[in-house]
Amino acid sequence: MQTLMEPDGIQLCPCKNAFLIRHITLQGYVKKHQIVNLTSAIQHSYAERNISTEVQILKRKIFLTKERNQATVFYFTLSQTKNMPSNRAVDSPKVLGLYHELRKINLTLCLCLHDKIYTFYTVGELSPDLVNRTVRNGILQTWHKMNPDIPANQIQIDISFPLSTQKSSAFVNIQGNKVSKVQYSIKIEGFDSHMLNVQQSLHANLTSALGDLNIEVCRCQGLQLHTVHMMGNVDLKDKARYQSALTEAWTSTNPDYQTQVQVKVISLNNSGRTSSVSYVLVTNKTVTIPAVDEDFEPLHQKRLEQLLQHINPHHKLVSSPSDTDSNTEQPVLKKNTKHDDFLDWLIPTMSAGALLLLIVTSVALYKLRKQGKTYSANQPSSAESGARKDSNAQFDNPAYQKRGSYNLN
Repeated sequence: MQTLMEPDGIQLCPCKNAFLIRHITLQGYVKKHQIVNLTSAIQHSYAERNISTEVQILKRKIFLTKERNQATVFYFTLSQTKNMPSNRAVDSPKVLGLYHELRKINLTLCLCLHDKIYTFYTVGELSPDLVNRTVRNGILQTWHKMNPDIPANQIQIDISFPLSTQKSSAFVNIQGNKVSKVQYSIKIEGFDSHMLNVQQSLHANLTSALGDLNIEVCRCQGLQLHTVHMMGNVDLKDKARYQSALTEAWTSTNPDYQTQVQVKVISLNNSGRTSSVSYVLVTNKTVTIPAVDEDFEPLHQKRLEQLLQHINPHHKLVSSPSDTDSNTEQPVLKKNTKHDDFLDWLIPTMSAGALLLLIVTSVALYKLRKQGKTYSANQPSSAESGARKDSNAQFDNPAYQKRGSYNLN
């Protein structure tokens, strides 16, 4: 194809059919299996404008909103049709109509500002402190080097979501070696950062910058490590059978990905009466929008257990290696020693204290009641008091007191 070159060096495309790439932003993480319904919803919203067209979704990207929530952006084109003017002349569908079409399939428009998420992997494990200090500085150096006209103090790196070095998320490469997943977003004052075309040279520059800081960037696609714990031991010679059983379990739970996902077992381990199988999901990357772990529905545990019992009839899923009770699928609760020991003496002490307080209160009430009766029995009647006062003037003297008598003043 012959190319045209303008004096300023910009290469022109002599193509006749150039399609405008459009995009739509939705709240949250939108799974791959929802793309078919999303395509129909977009087409119906254009039909309301009497435009008959076919929507082709090209790419899916995950972004972060200002509130640090996930948002999914889909890029798409419209196919040219007879009753359609120019592809570029077609207006976007009415927001209200598109909103209602999306609500029918439980999706919501995100009218929000968003930042692109960048991802890379490093060899070995990283501590959170190393990520927040050294890795952040390396990323900042890279972006400043690629955009020298932008002052470094105008480049903001947000590496807090998600903090993928947490122990709950383990990643390995395809060989099973540990890697750390680092995700970050970037804000550049005065620029729409996710539209900057820097992806081609980013990896090489980042590798160099972090290499100078003794952090090796892995030229690999990190894979999330999954682990299944079960009763009964495993045999290394059955690795292929476990791989097949897990693949069948995942595809039966996610039938839309029958040809797009398979399991690779990384390790088989025995620990006393229990065993574990660690594995990764390998997806087909040649499709337009590859599936990732977040797209899959969770495994049906009963179905997985049945498949595993075809290999070893003693296999019964447990939540962890310590859960060795073959009669239950409930996890074994580990005792929180400090907390439980505190309760062990606190509860009886409180009970004894309450009982003692009840006894003291009862005795006090009994004594008060007894003293009240004695006082009533010794108290002279009002008639007797009057008679004594009339017959004995000494009671009118307030200074007079005698043991056993009453001072009525």
